[in-house]
Amino acid sequence: MKGKIVGFETVDYISKKTGERVEGVRFFLTIKSNEVIGMKVGEEFVSKGSSIYKVVDPYLNGNVDDIINADVFIDYNVEQRGANTFKEICDLEIMPKTAEG
Repeated sequence: MKGKIVGFETVDYISKKTGERVEGVRFFLTIKSNEVIGMKVGEEFVSKGSSIYKVVDPYLNGNVDDIINADVFIDYNVEQRGANTFKEICDLEIMPKTAEG
């Protein structure tokens, strides 16, 4: 999936369901979709415990303006278990906006 990061929020809370701490970042993206005319807004969560988080961390600890309007490319592992489909991010690439754009 290809999109543009239009916002993000850090996440840090205790899950009521599991009682475990949930930490990471949730990205809000504009993405192309056959379901709408124009762009659709989506979101993706990257857990701090995920190996993918190392791609995100430098942007969160540096100039966060670099990540807003950056292009993002996300690949998923998709697994079908019975009637349920599970997807997990397996690769993430952030292309920061340049000084010109």
